[in-house]
Amino acid sequence: MKEIYAYSPKGKGREKAIVAAFGILGILLFLCSRIPGFLLPALWQIAAVLCLTVAIFLTSGYLLKAYVYAVAPIDRADAAPWELTVTELCGGRRTIVARIALSEIQSIERIAKEDRSRATAESRGRKVFSYTGVLLPDAVICIAACVGGEDVLLKIAAEDAFLDALLQLYRNNCPNNTHM
Repeated sequence: MKEIYAYSPKGKGREKAIVAAFGILGILLFLCSRIPGFLLPALWQIAAVLCLTVAIFLTSGYLLKAYVYAVAPIDRADAAPWELTVTELCGGRRTIVARIALSEIQSIERIAKEDRSRATAESRGRKVFSYTGVLLPDAVICIAACVGGEDVLLKIAAEDAFLDALLQLYRNNCPNNTHM
């Protein structure tokens, strides 16, 4: 049986700090609005609600979700075509959110934080699915594919070793595709 390549991003320190800052700021704004003689307490309470809302949104969108990226043979046989699978972990629930055969992939590209405009240009005319689980990733891997006749762009946050394995498998199993 062929080897399965998998990767799951670790560490969300930046996201935890941002959520904690918004949560603490929201609580402090509520407490300040309760001080007698404080000007416009309703305005401070609205700001507090907004801060707590942002903290809840970031918690549910980034802290509670994790992704596992895997490249494996479709039917686990030696001569089988390979596929990229993205699994979302949220609490105890595991959901496969993306499954793309390597033959459907048109290009694979690593885009650094400094080149975000290039990622935006790549996404024009495509449906974009971001499965990074990180608020501000240092780099994303953009995978352009044609799935069921529809152009899609998948954004994942994986390390270079996973990208190298994916590129190697892509080149070995899809020699007709030359775009990288």
